[in-house]
Amino acid sequence: MRFVTEMELREIYKTNPFVTYVLAPDTKITPGARQFLVDRRVALVQAEPQLDEVVEAKPDQSSQLEQQESWSTLRLRGSMDRIEATFFLTALELLHYGDAVLSEEVMALGRYFRNVRKAELEKTAPSDIQFWGWTEEEIKNALRIWKNALTPANLIWEWKKEKNWPC
Repeated sequence: MRFVTEMELREIYKTNPFVTYVLAPDTKITPGARQFLVDRRVALVQAEPQLDEVVEAKPDQSSQLEQQESWSTLRLRGSMDRIEATFFLTALELLHYGDAVLSEEVMALGRYFRNVRKAELEKTAPSDIQFWGWTEEEIKNALRIWKNALTPANLIWEWKKEKNWPC
């Protein structure tokens, strides 16, 4: 028995919108997938099992892996879209509060992230990182330093120091 999920239907609907969905025999639909069809006013039709189909076909493991990879890829792309939107909203907020220089730097990061997302869609390597004129190695070193410095204990200590609380 196979279950059709909302993510599968979204992927199919995105490439080729439909008004009727035919559910194959020995296939069930998840509640989320059913709601997806209802929201788009798509008719759900259960196909009748054919009499010649006596041998039950087992799903191929490679097709299951492809479906899982497809779901993982869709999830990654959705996360990447949200991150890119966050970059641009942050830049807009910074511009609104008058910090045009920092806003421009965040926009540059957003543009680079868009290139990373585009490279993922095209299944190619993204272009080299260029930020503040730093090399990729300098960025990695700075990240290592910031990871060590930005522990919750250090952040709380800095916050208390800023508020003139006893440390």
